[in-house]
Amino acid sequence: MASTGNIGMMEGAYFVGRMELLRWINTFLELKYAKIEQVCSGAACAQIVDALYPKSVPLYRIKFDAKHEYEYIQNWKVVQSAFDKLGIDKHINIQLMVKGKMQDNLEFAQWMKKFFDMHWNANDTYPAGERRRLAMAQAAKKKSAKGGPRPSLAPRTTATQRLREANAAAKKSSASPKPDADASTEARQPQPTPARPVTRTATAADRRRAKAAAGPKKDELVAEVARLRIQVEGLEKERDFYFNRLQEVEMLCQNCENDTGGDFIRKVKSILYVNDCDSDSTTSAASPDSSRGL
Repeated sequence: MASTGNIGMMEGAYFVGRMELLRWINTFLELKYAKIEQVCSGAACAQIVDALYPKSVPLYRIKFDAKHEYEYIQNWKVVQSAFDKLGIDKHINIQLMVKGKMQDNLEFAQWMKKFFDMHWNANDTYPAGERRRLAMAQAAKKKSAKGGPRPSLAPRTTATQRLREANAAAKKSSASPKPDADASTEARQPQPTPARPVTRTATAADRRRAKAAAGPKKDELVAEVARLRIQVEGLEKERDFYFNRLQEVEMLCQNCENDTGGDFIRKVKSILYVNDCDSDSTTSAASPDSSRGL
């Protein structure tokens, strides 16, 4: 569907300056990038591919407001998957791109501009801002649908309401006639006046007692927060450990792809670059072959 993405380093594309690239990106995609390093998020490249090959990139999976490396990595994986499906022979060094270094992002932006010029029809238009808004709305809709509707909260009954209901019940029971009492005698007896509810203002002593009672509960909550913080730190360390191992595996696959065992390396890379929406189907489809190969 798409021609090769191999563009030599001595091509004129790699002599395009940063300011010219920024003007092109901001104008075409209706953005306000201030520096070329912002290409590291992968969102701009995803929209360029979407403009050249409509609906080839699931834009709802792109985090346009990404601020962290793990979000950048997810964006670039979506772009790399689109390249593979379109037959674009371009490998994205994701670990270099997400670092936000000027030279790496400049070279990729230069390649992207050259590829765009080769395939863009000048008579076409691309509503970049509208496409972003639709994609973000679709992502929000999928997220809300996944979470499900929240149960409605029933109105709480206050103490004043409960007191009023109790008084009303007392009045009703006192006003009801007694079936076994003599009517004349009951008429001569004075009816008791229902007691009025006594309102009591909380004193300083009451507040001190309430504060003293809440002390142990507060200590328990502080201890629980400390325990959860330690647990989160441990999970983050574990996440970073396995993430670094995956980086090492990826670098090893890239260095050994042209050596013997290329098919096995490509299978490993297909697992590394799998998208969230394809992970289940890819795992189920790849498991039998992997087990036979091993």
